[in-house]
Amino acid sequence: MARVLGVGVGLFLIAFVWGICIFFCLLLTRASTGISKLGPVLIVVAGIFTGILVVIPREPQFPTEDEQAVIYDYSIVYRSVLVAVLAVFTVVGLVMYLVKHAMEPVYAKRLRRLRA
Repeated sequence: MARVLGVGVGLFLIAFVWGICIFFCLLLTRASTGISKLGPVLIVVAGIFTGILVVIPREPQFPTEDEQAVIYDYSIVYRSVLVAVLAVFTVVGLVMYLVKHAMEPVYAKRLRRLRA
């Protein structure tokens, strides 16, 4: 199975569940009805879910010989250069916008004298 930064899908599921749990706990603390007491129940459910995913691993800890074959993507160099060039031109464009438009001086106009 695919891994991101050497971490499996289970860790992303745990982070997602805890993020949703914290969001709903914060949301339910503002409720004025009896549903506001549901926050600790959500934390217990997230804890049980985390315990299940930690205790029962689905994949072997060490990869087999078939999974050790590494395929390199050499086009990442060209993509990185493209992103770097785009970032440089974005910064140059923002600086030029600030210099030419946003920080353009506004001179005060003379008031005409009022004759009494």
